[in-house]
Amino acid sequence: MVPPVALKMEGRLLWGTLLLSLWRLGSLQQRSVALQEEQVALLRAMLKSIADAELRDVMQHVLPPH
Repeated sequence: MVPPVALKMEGRLLWGTLLLSLWRLGSLQQRSVALQEEQVALLRAMLKSIADAELRDVMQHVLPPH
């Protein structure tokens, strides 16, 4: 099991990466649509990863250990 502190650090790293990706996505206007779609897919995957990590963290505090 991953300690909650590690999950929080992972979440912060993912949020930082997400913000950087959003900034880069804004600078991609001169690039192809295909590349932008690839970035959107990456952002969706990152958001899902963040949500999954947050859910695991919450569930560890809500559910008693087995």
